[in-house]
Amino acid sequence: MKEIAELFGRSLDNDEFETTKGILSPNCKYLIGEEILIGPENICNSYRQNMIEGRKRLASVRHLYF
Repeated sequence: MKEIAELFGRSLDNDEFETTKGILSPNCKYLIGEEILIGPENICNSYRQNMIEGRKRLASVRHLYF
């Protein structure tokens, strides 16, 4: 389980959304405030949009792994 969580985090850090989709269950649900995202496509689209918006605001992002 730890390996899957680490792969999930790395795939998001590297904007590898196709990999992320493959990790998530088809029935996966994310609760974001009052909004519910269902399924890998919707969840990854949310991450992708956040990545796009973040890059507009930040000069660079550096991920540190421990």
